[in-house]
Amino acid sequence: MIRQEPTFKLAHENNLQGNPFNLPQMAAVTSTIKDDLTELRYTRSAPDPQMNLDFLTDPKSTVELVGVVNRMDRQFLRGRSASICGEISVIYRFTYSIREGSQKSRLPATLNLVFPAAEKPEDCQPMAKRWLTLLNRSVAPASAAKEAVFEMIRNPAQSPFAWLDGPNISRLELNIQAYRKPADSDPSDFGTEAIYLLRVFTWNAATKEFEIASLPNQIDRNSLTCTAADSDALCEFKRENRTKLVAFLQEPESVAALDLGIISIDPALGLLSKRAISVSPGGMHRSENQSYWNALGAPEHAIIHDDEIAEAIKAAEVAGVTLRFIQSTDDFRARLNESTCSGCHQTRAIAGFHFPGADREGTHASNSVLLPASPHFFGDIPRRIDLIRKIAYGETLTDEDLLNGYSARPLARYKDALSRTQLIGGWGGTCVIEASQSESARKWSCQSGLVCEQVFRSDGIPGIGTCVPPKDQRKIGDPLQHGTVSTDIFSRDLYKRTKPEVIPAPQNPILRETRILPKFLPRDPPPGNSYYGGHQEFYIGLSPRMHPACQLKEGETGYLPAPMECHDARRDFLTGGFPAGSLRLSECSNLPEEATCALTASSGFNGCIAAIGERQTMPDADWKNYVYSVNTCFEIFTSYSGERACDFANPCRDDYICAKPMEYDGSTFQERLERLVFFPRERPAGVDVSYFEDITGRRYDPAAYGQKRPDDKWAARDDQRGVCIPPYFVFQFRSDGHPAPPPPSITLRPFYSGPR
Repeated sequence: MIRQEPTFKLAHENNLQGNPFNLPQMAAVTSTIKDDLTELRYTRSAPDPQMNLDFLTDPKSTVELVGVVNRMDRQFLRGRSASICGEISVIYRFTYSIREGSQKSRLPATLNLVFPAAEKPEDCQPMAKRWLTLLNRSVAPASAAKEAVFEMIRNPAQSPFAWLDGPNISRLELNIQAYRKPADSDPSDFGTEAIYLLRVFTWNAATKEFEIASLPNQIDRNSLTCTAADSDALCEFKRENRTKLVAFLQEPESVAALDLGIISIDPALGLLSKRAISVSPGGMHRSENQSYWNALGAPEHAIIHDDEIAEAIKAAEVAGVTLRFIQSTDDFRARLNESTCSGCHQTRAIAGFHFPGADREGTHASNSVLLPASPHFFGDIPRRIDLIRKIAYGETLTDEDLLNGYSARPLARYKDALSRTQLIGGWGGTCVIEASQSESARKWSCQSGLVCEQVFRSDGIPGIGTCVPPKDQRKIGDPLQHGTVSTDIFSRDLYKRTKPEVIPAPQNPILRETRILPKFLPRDPPPGNSYYGGHQEFYIGLSPRMHPACQLKEGETGYLPAPMECHDARRDFLTGGFPAGSLRLSECSNLPEEATCALTASSGFNGCIAAIGERQTMPDADWKNYVYSVNTCFEIFTSYSGERACDFANPCRDDYICAKPMEYDGSTFQERLERLVFFPRERPAGVDVSYFEDITGRRYDPAAYGQKRPDDKWAARDDQRGVCIPPYFVFQFRSDGHPAPPPPSITLRPFYSGPR
């Protein structure tokens, strides 16, 4: 917790007590974040509702400890780090629980308290030894490891966390999803748009407050490039700033550090930003994730030009610098972009995060992640452990030891340690197409049986691809569409699908055909199953309430099973959001090895999410069975489907998340069926509709897609792997749709407003 002096007791507390944003020491943090979120949502036309700003100060909201990460490798941040031993990050997730616990979830926001790794230089080796001991104890059998780790943490004479106390805080880092636009509100055709806000605050021991600070290596583009509104004097000042930055980057020492991934721009240059913005999906291809965006069509927006980079490389070589990771101007620019906060946070990440943490027991599987960290994080672990060992053994670290790989791909020197994984050149991994490798130091090929395919193409990062099977050997989870990313002005990106082409509707453009039609899918699905193509762009389709196939014919009365054309219309209506498309299976029958069974959002899900915030409450009625919660939406408005399986060694491809597998046993299917047909069992007088009918306006149809019982072959697997789905299908990773916290003086009860 943070008191008069911010204090922190990791061994005894999982959560900061209460809401830390309400503490007087956090006044500057709270006001800054509120202003940032308000501005970003207004200036970028974010649709309502987004995460309510009252959550920042809601007394019943808090943050949960999700991880402590050793970053003794960050010793290269000389002049910024409070310790030459590197740093330790203590990471929290923001969470809420309102309406007597019926509505609760984490939010897409992390709070990172950064501490020096040790108090004095002579403490580096002893502290590294403590971390090694902790690592060794954690690899024992699960139950023994847990007890051994807790015993060590509780003992100040042994714990590597003993130094992690409030007065020793170096800074506070926040990463918050400012807003998310769903597919129907995203004109860029990326299928969604999520903007992330990154801020850093340093602790001022004299004033007892956190203060706004600059972000490491995050250049302030606004102070380096001119706009039409700038005066001549201001524009000249910005040109001088750009000249100063280019001169720094052209120094042989800077080029050498950049090559090793350990460059550190001195804050004293006055060129660093105090705020960073990153955007998803699209990762490296989005201009806003490229602080050094190669403005080919608008050179006035470029921070450094290709000819200036060529001069820098040549000067470094003349000075005797041996470059290992930089061969071309594109390599140089890629290294620069990944050195920034915005570049790193959207490269092989999980929806803008690298460590969102594991979920608590009891969290609904459909709103949980299987893995606590990103593919980049897991791929970098061997390097970080290697450094801890060297420090523990008393070695003096050189720049070569601190060498940092690309966020997009782990260092090749650790390929043996990662040989049983897909993290280097495996399925979904980053690669460079063969035609571009000759000009680049990034000789990134794919593992056997995979090819490097450019799912996204952009001028900013040419030649970058994704490792996938050949087209005639498509597997579940593979991308189904290709497209280009064009940028005319920094931060204004547009996606255009190149294949299969979008079929326009000249009379009404919003009715265009964006689905992946059956003719573009593999021909022979598993027996008793069918392929289905998840697509990226928004598709409206015809409402099932108006579709001819879903209407009763003359003479028909009551409830009748719908024909397949109606099931198609229901499944396709108002869909999109699968980045680069994804090959899926309609049922959980005869699933191939790379696939597993999942419950994914289906008809009525978005309506249910909207109902969480929209449904009002009445103080004089206790209709708790009609409260809509996250669990209600995931238990009622989801369907079975075959999706790509994932785990630590087999991560998802970019812009997908490894969600927790559903819980399934012999009774699961029947219990779910009862919920769909009968819940809630206790209903207000005069009301006789289920949750499903209330939201969809129709009775549950067991013949619809995804309603068949998963087959025994899959059930016998006892598959504990996760499921690759778009991250914003997981409620805790989206800013939109969460309910607002009620005023603290009012006790609100659920209210049923009748069918729509």
